[in-house]
Amino acid sequence: MKLKRFLAIAMILILGVRLETAFAAPEPSEVKKIKDKAPVHLKATVLQDELFKDLTKEKGSYYQIRKMKLKVNHFIINLTNEAQDLDIYYSYIPAWQADKWVGGKNVDIAVGDEVEIWLEKGEYGLEPALGGYTVEHLKYASKRKEPIPEPLNHMISRKVHETWVKHSSLMVIGVMLLILSIISFNALHKKI
Repeated sequence: MKLKRFLAIAMILILGVRLETAFAAPEPSEVKKIKDKAPVHLKATVLQDELFKDLTKEKGSYYQIRKMKLKVNHFIINLTNEAQDLDIYYSYIPAWQADKWVGGKNVDIAVGDEVEIWLEKGEYGLEPALGGYTVEHLKYASKRKEPIPEPLNHMISRKVHETWVKHSSLMVIGVMLLILSIISFNALHKKI
């Protein structure tokens, strides 16, 4: 009976991990389908990036709707008869907060970026058809800044966690070598 219970719990855990990875990112074929269906596809330069609506309190985490102004360099597809300068709305999650969200790829935009972007009509106007998956950088601007700076306490805990993950195997090896050294020292000491 205990074996059956153990196997059931193990299967649930494995299934949960599989589902989480399945929902983590769309298949490349899905991204291609969404890009192909997008009514607007263009190459442009980012002229402006500003806050449109702060939804931090509503979402319980840092989250904004931002508006970027694009200077269109070239329309590849334009089924909506949009103008040369466009206002594009997008969901912004700070890069330092991305580990709290599962699924979408965040949109990383700075004034001066040159992008290829697939758009559709959204709640506020034109928006990327599938978040960061439908915004490809052709050229990154040299000056970049995070619109929501990372709080100091978050940065410290993130750095500690990253350091632990990066160096934990060395620490385990060091502890094992220390234990082996102590055992060897005790064994040699007892022989004498």
